[in-house]
Amino acid sequence: MHANYDMIRKIKQALSIPVIANGGISTWDDVGKALELTGCDGVMSSEAILEYPALFNGPEIVDMDLLVREYFELLEKYPHEYDDGCVRAHAFKFLF
Repeated sequence: MHANYDMIRKIKQALSIPVIANGGISTWDDVGKALELTGCDGVMSSEAILEYPALFNGPEIVDMDLLVREYFELLEKYPHEYDDGCVRAHAFKFLF
């Protein structure tokens, strides 16, 4: 999704509260670009973070096998904190 960073920058300049940019964040490089172009206090991502949960970990590529293993370890540790449909959707995104 393309975000209108010019408009987000104008909104940020008009407000005195923290502003978070949303949209167009698919890679670590996109994070820096969005912060630079908007002057925002932070960014968020939706679909891209589901496909690569280490998106905000920095430029270093994280092994998806390790991430999936950690995800399932957390599911075992907190068995009542999720539903099966959510787990299936996340696993599909991770492994796709």
